[in-house]
Amino acid sequence: MHRPMMTKAGICAFALLCLPAAAAAHAIFPGDQTVMTLGDRAFVRLQAVSDPRDASTFAVEIFNFEDWTPSRLAVATPERFVLPPRDPQSLDASERSITVLVDLNGKPMQRLRICTKSVAPRDALRARATTITTRVCANVTVKRFSA
Repeated sequence: MHRPMMTKAGICAFALLCLPAAAAAHAIFPGDQTVMTLGDRAFVRLQAVSDPRDASTFAVEIFNFEDWTPSRLAVATPERFVLPPRDPQSLDASERSITVLVDLNGKPMQRLRICTKSVAPRDALRARATTITTRVCANVTVKRFSA
């Protein structure tokens, strides 16, 4: 019997469907990666995945790995994005590519945490206390090739 292969987003959507509704938020792939560069800068590519019933807005946050302070050495594109609701006819979740430009700032290595944080919709009729905000992060290391 031939089984169709599921995409990474489909597997994530299936896993999110198995979670309680409050926990089914979003994910970021890959969760841990190392990028090598010859110069002072490198591009890091990540995939944000969500399985909401409604469109969801997310902000990208970048922190220094050691102390969780906001990093001044990296810039994300986009800094904010909307993922559309999941197609009810598909197991695939909504996904969006994120590109982060990381500056080594003269160092041989830079470690960062790149996070996506859900942004609560502005709705005067919805109580602020009932809104759940989630943040998921990926650990990223950018290294310069040594000569």
